Amino acid sequence: MEQTYIKTYVINLPKDTERRIYITKEISKIAYLDIEFVDAVDGRELGKEKLSENFDFKKSKNYQSYDLLLGEVGCTLSHLECYKRLLASDQEFALIVEDDIGFKWNEPYDDILKISARYIRSKKPLVLLNFAFFDYMGKGISVKDNYKIYKTYKAASATIYFINRQAANMIVSAGPPFWVADDWSLFRRKGIRIDALYPSFVYHNDNSCSSIGSERKKRTLRFPRSWMEFRVLADEGFRILLKKLGIMKHKEFIRYRE
Repeated sequence: MEQTYIKTYVINLPKDTERRIYITKEISKIAYLDIEFVDAVDGRELGKEKLSENFDFKKSKNYQSYDLLLGEVGCTLSHLECYKRLLASDQEFALIVEDDIGFKWNEPYDDILKISARYIRSKKPLVLLNFAFFDYMGKGISVKDNYKIYKTYKAASATIYFINRQAANMIVSAGPPFWVADDWSLFRRKGIRIDALYPSFVYHNDNSCSSIGSERKKRTLRFPRSWMEFRVLADEGFRILLKKLGIMKHKEFIRYRE
């Protein structure tokens, strides 16, 4: 049965009432979004011991080569909860939204969201990023005016995106997470297609999305100690080579409201 509305999970910390009021006002601009708030996991408040009940810190350290911030872990678990809710529903797909976005007033976001909803209806596992920084190859698929959808090779940001049941099931069934929420390269290697819409019809309302990023420790290169690490290193080397050859290109959005 085709969805006549778009199931939308909005991630918000219960204590951030001002943000809840703000994002409710923003999303109310689109009448056909069926909104369900998901209480964000506050990793910094819960602490590592409590988070370890649902997150594999040991595997994460081996994979990342550094310790994730507790806020990053909480963010990952918040997005995972959205996937679980999608799988518990009868919906084909869902829109995942973080609470620090705004819709640009002069962009056709109403039409673009409907186009995205049609696009995400696929029998194959698929994610469609509606705001991301990404590397890609090819010309992309024109969908409306100057909007195109690109197949990404590497992407960052989990601000707003569509995910279908097949992709959600692959992520949830992988067991306790050890990744960050926007590790789209890992999901691509697992067989999920990661596409991105460009340009974006949203903006970041403030600089909160960078508060975690600014605290991140730089990843240190080392000799791979597992097949997983070898694939990550080979993947990165291949991406750098293709970018130097001009075969792979990059798209980037302005993060904040001008």
